[in-house]
Amino acid sequence: MVESILIIAFSLILFVYWFRYAVLLLLSETQAQEPRNAIGRLNLMKTRDALHRSSELPLDRLHQALDHEYRLLGYLLDHAAGLGLRPVEIYLLTLDYRLMRLWFRIIRNASTAHAHRALDEMARIVSYIADKMSNRPDRLSQA
Repeated sequence: MVESILIIAFSLILFVYWFRYAVLLLLSETQAQEPRNAIGRLNLMKTRDALHRSSELPLDRLHQALDHEYRLLGYLLDHAAGLGLRPVEIYLLTLDYRLMRLWFRIIRNASTAHAHRALDEMARIVSYIADKMSNRPDRLSQA
């Protein structure tokens, strides 16, 4: 009985480690450049700049702005085919975004620094998706 619990716990810990490593590896691929084309009309870069400039910002407003942009990109992902994102990437990034959003809601009143890091990771996820979509101008215009 104890062995089974230890195996399950150890497997869960390894899965969480793999998940975090995979997401951070995906996010480290992209540069912090401004997306091009229609994706460049998003306020994402302003939100990321605001996150990096000051830690004394109203984090709830930045969270709402990120959620709005994530919904816009989600709509594009759902309704445009062949944008160059692999299904595993989409699943991992979507799951991580939702986990970071939940973590932000839990921790925002207890620790501003942790809430700030959660928002930064959410912004990096949205930026990654926008960057991948903007690198496909021919496919985006056909969709």
